Amino acid sequence: MARQPTREELIQQDIQDLHRLGYAQQLFREMGGFSNFAISFSIISILTGAVLLYGYGLKFAGPIIKSLSQKGVQLNITAVMTLDQVQDIVDKLAAKTPAIVSVFAGRIADTGRDPVPLMAAAKAMLAPAPAAQLIWASPRELLNIFHAEAAGCDVITVTNDVLAKLKSVGKDLGEFSLETVKMFRDDAVKAGFKL
Repeated sequence: MARQPTREELIQQDIQDLHRLGYAQQLFREMGGFSNFAISFSIISILTGAVLLYGYGLKFAGPIIKSLSQKGVQLNITAVMTLDQVQDIVDKLAAKTPAIVSVFAGRIADTGRDPVPLMAAAKAMLAPAPAAQLIWASPRELLNIFHAEAAGCDVITVTNDVLAKLKSVGKDLGEFSLETVKMFRDDAVKAGFKL
């Protein structure tokens, strides 16, 4: 049985993959007082149900978003899926207070809609709130990393299974085809088929 890579080896491989693509791994951790306190309305807010129902949520949570943002509280407003929602949020954010607007681009794509134009428009809409960052949330495939970059997103949330595919970027497609055929053959042999 092949040796499983250690956690440290996997981390080093991720760093190398990111550098190969021209990115530096970044993890910012800041500890401080109230200014570093962040609230994610969809996760810990007592108004979770209201916020997820944006028609009601922004009506009731909108004043809270505005009040907290004006007081310098960093917010993570999540489960956003429409440009109307982005505009409602931008209208309530203080220009100098950091905030995260998390648009679920993957879920948008699940409806058959191309999220790239929507995300680019959302980024443009955030201009009046320059301290706000746009997150491409809920990616489904490696290509979404490139989509997020093209749309101008500040951050993309990426799962380990998507990150693991970074090694395939720029791979020779003929070689990839051969590997795929070999994988099919190996699966057939493991299943007991005689070829």
